[in-house]
Amino acid sequence: MALSTDPVKRDCQVIRYKAIKAGMTEEQYKDWLNDQFGVASATELTATKRKSAHGRLNALLLATGKERPSETAWRDPQIHKLEALWNALATAGAVRVRERAALEAWCKRQQPAMSALRFASGQQLSELIEALKKWERRVMANQPQEKTKP
Repeated sequence: MALSTDPVKRDCQVIRYKAIKAGMTEEQYKDWLNDQFGVASATELTATKRKSAHGRLNALLLATGKERPSETAWRDPQIHKLEALWNALATAGAVRVRERAALEAWCKRQQPAMSALRFASGQQLSELIEALKKWERRVMANQPQEKTKP
């Protein structure tokens, strides 16, 4: 279903979508609207009541564990990869300061347009990961190789 360009209608569509996501059937949704607001359809809600409906549905979604994941959640694996590479470089002696602040500072130097790591785009994170991988390869190539006895 495409969202309407009319803001009021779109708001009503989002209310319906949240109800579906919360697991309500059409009948349950209509009963919920009637019980909560005394209306048969979301289009009958005033702006204040629509805002209240959003709040109640958001609380319901949180309670059922069906809330929308954080908008930055997709970045977490890439940021963890950056931290792991940074720690590997620190273990190898290439990085003197292992702390997150040092990683942030290095990232800002590599990507001057980036204000903070948490605001980095996917492209920026990929470039930072690749830069750390190259650095790690250079460090490992310069490490003396231990000989194993047969």
